[in-house]
Amino acid sequence: VLGGAAESDIVAPFDCGDAQAAFAPTWNDERRAGLKLTFEARGGAGPDAFERVSDALDAREAEWIAGFEAACEDRRSGLQPIATYELRSACLEDARKATDTFISILSEGPREEAAGLVDGALSSVSLLRRIDRCSDIDVLHAAIWPTDAEREAQAPIERDLAKARLMLLAGQHHEVVAFATDLEVRSRALGSAAVHAAVLETLARGEMQAGFLEKAEAHAREATSLAAKARDTSIEARAAGTLMFVIGPGLGRGAEALGMIAAGESAAARTHDPRARSYFKAAEAVIRSQNGDLEGAEAAAKEVITILEALERPPPDELANAYSNRAGLATARGDLEAAWADQRQALDVAASGLGTSHPLYGAFALSLGASLSGAGVYEEAIEHDMQALHAWEAALGPNHTSCALALNYAGIAQLGLGRLDDAGKSFAEALERLDASENDDPVNRISIQDNLAQIAFRDGRFADAEAGYAAAREIARTLGGSKDLRVPRYEQAVAAMHQARGEDEGALAGYQKAHAVFIEVYGPKRQQVAAAGAFVADTLRALGRCDEAGREYREALRIYNDLSLAPDVVLAQLLVGQGLCELEGGQDEAAQSTLERAAELLGQLKLDGESAAMVQFAVAKSRWARGDKDSAESLSAAAEATYAQLGPGWTRPHEEVSAWRSEHGLGN
Repeated sequence: VLGGAAESDIVAPFDCGDAQAAFAPTWNDERRAGLKLTFEARGGAGPDAFERVSDALDAREAEWIAGFEAACEDRRSGLQPIATYELRSACLEDARKATDTFISILSEGPREEAAGLVDGALSSVSLLRRIDRCSDIDVLHAAIWPTDAEREAQAPIERDLAKARLMLLAGQHHEVVAFATDLEVRSRALGSAAVHAAVLETLARGEMQAGFLEKAEAHAREATSLAAKARDTSIEARAAGTLMFVIGPGLGRGAEALGMIAAGESAAARTHDPRARSYFKAAEAVIRSQNGDLEGAEAAAKEVITILEALERPPPDELANAYSNRAGLATARGDLEAAWADQRQALDVAASGLGTSHPLYGAFALSLGASLSGAGVYEEAIEHDMQALHAWEAALGPNHTSCALALNYAGIAQLGLGRLDDAGKSFAEALERLDASENDDPVNRISIQDNLAQIAFRDGRFADAEAGYAAAREIARTLGGSKDLRVPRYEQAVAAMHQARGEDEGALAGYQKAHAVFIEVYGPKRQQVAAAGAFVADTLRALGRCDEAGREYREALRIYNDLSLAPDVVLAQLLVGQGLCELEGGQDEAAQSTLERAAELLGQLKLDGESAAMVQFAVAKSRWARGDKDSAESLSAAAEATYAQLGPGWTRPHEEVSAWRSEHGLGN
């Protein structure tokens, strides 16, 4: 045709292919049915969880197709060059493969094994490689892209990494450590900084959750460095957050963790990934709180909630965690109502997004229960403790360590209500389940042994109580060595049981040993040292060695004066002891002055029953000595009644008061 182009010169329109067909092998009716079988095998909330995951995968399919078609249109219209289109296509293909891997892990292979990962699926589906990243040109050009050969070599490790993340989010912390440790060796040999960093970051989080903090620190630190080298800012920001969690609240190096915020903030700002930024800001909130910056901590915690709530499908675990973390800050500033409101919000988010049989629902229920119990709202606390127990029984089995933890907390609340039989049964069952568990939880075991010992003490079973406290002491010694501060505290508890049986010599040795450890750890001038000295002095006084006791009392009181410490129950204990020694030494005037100071504290401080009775009886002796018999009568009667009400554990002081009153013709 004259003036027309030759047939060979005609360029066909750019054809990207059919987006829906490209995604169809990943998510279709057959795979949906296979996934459903796995969730049904999980039982409990499995079917409800399937609906949530299925809806999320439908949404992901729609987002992927839209991204595919947008990339094609930009290439077809000439808005973007072929090189950019190829980057977008490669990114989309990575996202599709990640989705395919996620589904295949949950729907292929042994059904029982896959069902164990269901609890992590609700969170993992929103942790899949972001599709909106594939339209972020700056991120795409900054990334280091593997070759086809490298992708093929990485595929088996990336599949196992996806499984490890599912295990982690399903609460299989000890299991994921073993699995990811082997995976780390394989990824190191692979030689890909990006893949190795991702594996190390997951391993570090598993180790952190399982309590292997030193290993978690080393792996999170290496993950941060490797991710920066690979220019994977999402992994870098998450690894930096994990490192801060481990070093700060985990290992107690709060100032060091605070110094990491600037570097982590830089990675979070560069990531363009709101999920990674929210994780880092959550770590920042915890670190700022640990370092006393509550205002900065609350600002970071609020930003986490803002980021997550702005997402189209907020990850329920992270959003619930964000509310829970903000609740902790409200508690720190003394606003319990605000704290409980956030904790209830966390529980609601977990219930609607994860279901009431999910292990994280159990965690948030127990957190609320513990907060309520700490404020004396025991009945409601027990309700939430039992919600946690039922969630963990359904998700993890009846003999998981978490079930023992829930029973322990329920027992503590029952103890607060004075229901000793119920509490004793809860603690005993908690210990039985812990013994039957495949894994141990030594921190929880210490608490259970302590609580069982308290029950035995209150019942007057002092030998049983001593055995419980001694067992707790030895676990603490195994965990942290002789300088672990739980060791001298349980040394004191064992000594108190000797004292309750009238074995003051045995008690003195234990109290002196604990006192020496506190001096070694804190130095000679600390409130903790004065408190430990008070027990030594009291026991010396009980042995009739008031000259030695007086020196201990004076030294402890000097610590209070030199440090300008606020009046507390220990100060009352010291004044009572010193005053009684003065009274026994015939120093009536000095004794009356000292014990009237103790009486003033009785009116100023909110003392527990035992401490109040201690002060009342001592002041009664002093006032009797000066001839104020009416006051001595009323104070000693109040002390006698309190000890009687406290129960068999206080038999010795109760008998002392009763004998004194009888000797002085009171109460007849």
